[in-house]
Amino acid sequence: MSSSLATPRRGASLLASEETTLLHCESTSAASEGDEQAKSPKRSTSPTSPILLASRQPGQNIDEMYAMAGGFGPMQCGVLFGACGAYFVDATAIVLPVFLLPRLHAEVWAMPPEEAKIVDAFASSLFFVGNALGLISLGAAGDKLGRRTPLLMGVALTIAVTALSLVNTPSISWFLACRALAGFGAGGALNSSFLLAVEWAPPTHRLLCKTCTATLGWAPGLLFLSAVAYATRGASGEPAHDGLTWQSLGWCLAPSPFVWAFIYFRCFESPRFFLARGEPHKALQLLQRCAAANQRCLPPAAALALPEDVRSCGL
Repeated sequence: MSSSLATPRRGASLLASEETTLLHCESTSAASEGDEQAKSPKRSTSPTSPILLASRQPGQNIDEMYAMAGGFGPMQCGVLFGACGAYFVDATAIVLPVFLLPRLHAEVWAMPPEEAKIVDAFASSLFFVGNALGLISLGAAGDKLGRRTPLLMGVALTIAVTALSLVNTPSISWFLACRALAGFGAGGALNSSFLLAVEWAPPTHRLLCKTCTATLGWAPGLLFLSAVAYATRGASGEPAHDGLTWQSLGWCLAPSPFVWAFIYFRCFESPRFFLARGEPHKALQLLQRCAAANQRCLPPAAALALPEDVRSCGL
């Protein structure tokens, strides 16, 4: 009982700590601004908040700001684990037909082996056609809407259509359509999750992010799917136990809603996206929250430098 209450208490204490640090940073910033105004009374009274300074001065680049905010901390860990969760969901959805199609051939469709091979090939081809379209369309949407929105859309679509393909005895055309839509969602989710994790990381931790998405996301997804398939196995397509059929493979989707919820609450938009959009004040707000999570305070006059291509457009 005490262990079950420990996690929410730690989460609440972490949020309280972040809020306390943010308030301390704001009060420190206000005090330093007051001191500067007292020392130079003839100075202009225009606002000198970090948000406005970010839009007026060249400032530091975002990698320097990550270092000032404490480097790789709790916010980056949350984003990285969210990306690993997306890889977990997509791994189960991508490899699911390896275990599902033989059971459908034996229990539902009862087709000759030659036709079964054709259906298997069509299912794989349509999935990767949808995957390519998802990479293109949701990748383009990521440049307009941010990395987080396509990530949530892709994971939700992958979970939904994979579940629909397991709800009822599917026809071949229904199953193939679900595979194409699952590929569309998986393509967008994999691309967006990887970009979000890497863009939140300082330069020294980007290779770590790439490695973790494979070792903590993709590999556990494959192992979990294999364990579910083994637990529901049967000889010659027959269920292993009473009540277990090909639909029992749907247990591989059991963790997926919790993964989506974790991504929704713990994965924040990339500061680099706001900086590329010419909105450094929004990027700076995220970096201030990152610094608070690391028990750090950004300097009162901290300012972000716009990328060269954004400045050349006059944003």
